[in-house]
Amino acid sequence: METLRIKCPSCGIVLEVKNSKNEKVKKITCPNCQKLLAVTFGDIAAPVGSLYKGSTRYQLNEGANAVPGVPSGMVELRVIRLKDGTTKHILRVLTGEQKVKVNGQSLMQDDEIVLQQGDELTMDVIVLSFDKPQTNHEDSPEQTHEHAPATPKKTKNEHKLSKPSWLLWPVFIMAVALLFMFLWPAKPVQQPKIVEKDTLVKVIRQTEPAKKEVKESSKTSKPQPIKQPKASGEMDLGYAVWYGKSVNGRPDGYGTMTFRKATRIDSRDDQGRIAQSGDKVKGNYINGHLEYGTWFKSDGSKEEILLGQ
Repeated sequence: METLRIKCPSCGIVLEVKNSKNEKVKKITCPNCQKLLAVTFGDIAAPVGSLYKGSTRYQLNEGANAVPGVPSGMVELRVIRLKDGTTKHILRVLTGEQKVKVNGQSLMQDDEIVLQQGDELTMDVIVLSFDKPQTNHEDSPEQTHEHAPATPKKTKNEHKLSKPSWLLWPVFIMAVALLFMFLWPAKPVQQPKIVEKDTLVKVIRQTEPAKKEVKESSKTSKPQPIKQPKASGEMDLGYAVWYGKSVNGRPDGYGTMTFRKATRIDSRDDQGRIAQSGDKVKGNYINGHLEYGTWFKSDGSKEEILLGQ
C-alpha cells in the first residue's frame, strides 16, 4: 500500500495519505482548512505546459496538441523537447481568416510563434492563457511530495532560547562597525602646495606639447566597427532567396527560404537533407543557420526540422 506525505497549499499542514484502494487519484479533505485536495499516486510525468480557459486547466503533452474549444483546422500547437531537457511550444496558424491573435497581435496563415510564459491566445471568441513549466522541480499547487523525514518539533524550552537570539545581531553588527572605525588608519590630510608665478608658467608650457600628442594619437586611432542593425526584406543568396530579417548579409530571425537549385538545407544537419528547386523552408534562422522550421517540398509533402542553436 503506497503512502504519500503532502502539504496543504492553503494552510501548509503536512498530511499522510494512504492508498488503500490502489487509486491513481484520491480526493481528501484537509482536516485543518476543509479544502478539497486531489492526491496523485504512481509515477508523475514531467510537465510540458498548460493552457488555462478561465479557471479550467488543460494539460499539454509532447507532440501535437488540440487547443480546447478551437476547431482542428484553425491552429496547431506542437510541444518539442530539446536536448537540454527544456521544451518549446510552437503555435502555427492553419487558416487565413485572421482570427488568431497572440497578445493582441494578429497572425497570418502558416505563421509560427514560440509561446512564452503568460502569453494570451485569442482564437475567434475563445481566450486562453499559456503557462510554461518551470525547469526546477518545485511543489505543485495541489500537492507536495515529501521524501525527507519530517523535522522534529521544538520543545517549549528550545523556543524560549531561540526567540531572543535574533535580538543580538544588531548589537554584534554595531560592535564590529565601531571596531572597524577605530582600527582603520585615517588618511593623512595633504596640505595644498604653493606654486610661484614663474613656476606655474613653466609647468603650463611643458604640458602644452603633451596635449598636442594626445590630439594626434586620437586622430590616428582606428574607428570602432559599428554593428549593423537587423534588416528586413528579400535577399538573393544565389542558391536561394531569403525573405525575412538578416544581419551582415546572413539570415537572422524568422522568415522563408525559397531554393533555386538542389542545396543542402543546413551544414549542421546530421541527416544531410537536400532541398530541391522550388522547395521552401519556413522557420527561425540564427547567424545563417536553421534552428527549427518546416520543410515544404515541391511534391506537396512537408517535414519538421529541429537542429537547435
